[in-house]
Amino acid sequence: MPQGVASRAWVSASVLPALAPWAARWRDEHSNPAPEFEAWFAHGRTAGYCRRAQLPMLMGAATRAGLHFTQEQGLWHWHPNAIDEDTAAWARLGQLLKEEGLVPGWRNETLPVINHDGQVLAHAERGLFKPFGLCSRAVHIHVEDAAGLVWVGVRAWTKSENPGMLDNLTAGAVASGETPESAVWRELSEEAGLAPEQLQALAPLRTGQGCLLMNRPMLRGGWHREWVHLYRAVLRDGCLPANRDGEVRGFHCMTRQACIQALNAGQFTPDAALCTALALSEF
Repeated sequence: MPQGVASRAWVSASVLPALAPWAARWRDEHSNPAPEFEAWFAHGRTAGYCRRAQLPMLMGAATRAGLHFTQEQGLWHWHPNAIDEDTAAWARLGQLLKEEGLVPGWRNETLPVINHDGQVLAHAERGLFKPFGLCSRAVHIHVEDAAGLVWVGVRAWTKSENPGMLDNLTAGAVASGETPESAVWRELSEEAGLAPEQLQALAPLRTGQGCLLMNRPMLRGGWHREWVHLYRAVLRDGCLPANRDGEVRGFHCMTRQACIQALNAGQFTPDAALCTALALSEF
């Protein structure tokens, strides 16, 4: 897996000068409220981030659930066992925290828990990823028509994160058992009603070799740590998006200049903004 990190410095150097106002607001692992979090480790490398105030409670619950955590010189270390064994332990941990009302974003969806190199260590409920700062994977697809107009989605008001904001036409997590490529086609079908024959082109963005690590504290909640696979697609003439899963309340077709203005105004979700900004900067 490529090792590109979407730091503020990297983003600022990689996008169009017209996007400087947006790039100046980009948040990375050094942005506030990062001091409120503490890293924990697996195999000697950072595996997640928890809020300091919650860390003893979360580590205690993880130990009761059967995950092998130890504290060494003040730092917490997870010692992974077999994938199936730890998957069962993460499931028990999820139920413990759900019963205590500590996983407000429960999704009944399982994602692979991966390390920095992309190795799968276990599988866990999606709602646990932000509180523990676990690393996940996602796909984002910047979609244009043949004339170069950009299609974007408007997130439903029922979304737990960034409701009502602009998003890439298609985006979503890579679930357990999926590859990024299969997630792309599933999301294109569910969120935009698009089949392969309706696309003129689909390819990873060249910037960051098509995959970048998003690593930053959330202003509210936990820590967002995710490998985002970035794509650009071009619709065939006459093809229009149609949402099927209820997660999008509408679509807009925007000029490149309108996208730049919306990015600088903070109207896009952070991950969609990155994908859009890089796509506009490449083409």
